[in-house]
Amino acid sequence: MAAHMASEVGRRMRELRRLRGLSQEELAERAGLTLEAISRAERGRSEITISSLVQVCEAMGLHLSEFFARHAPPAAAAPQSRAAARLLSLIEDVPDAELRRVLAIMKLVLQPPLGKGKPGRRT
Repeated sequence: MAAHMASEVGRRMRELRRLRGLSQEELAERAGLTLEAISRAERGRSEITISSLVQVCEAMGLHLSEFFARHAPPAAAAPQSRAAARLLSLIEDVPDAELRRVLAIMKLVLQPPLGKGKPGRRT
């Protein structure tokens, strides 16, 4: 029974990591764990401790209850790309007032020229 549980926890960990565009190395670094620990846990080769699982969840921006939620769509909060994931990791500790200034700058930078469509789209 324990081997099956380790395998399920590992599968879920891999699924959530990939949805967030993280490599095993990036997750290990964020969680303060070794690459080997992440790899072995994801493959179900070792049982991860609750404290390590909490660290993994925090590194992915999840609460432990979300990790075990079967029906919650995990992709809803996940960035669409590695670039988006990195951007989110850069701003996660920035105060709201500064974030508003950054957002204003981003809107100016990404604003299409007059008479053009949305940025990134050809008109």
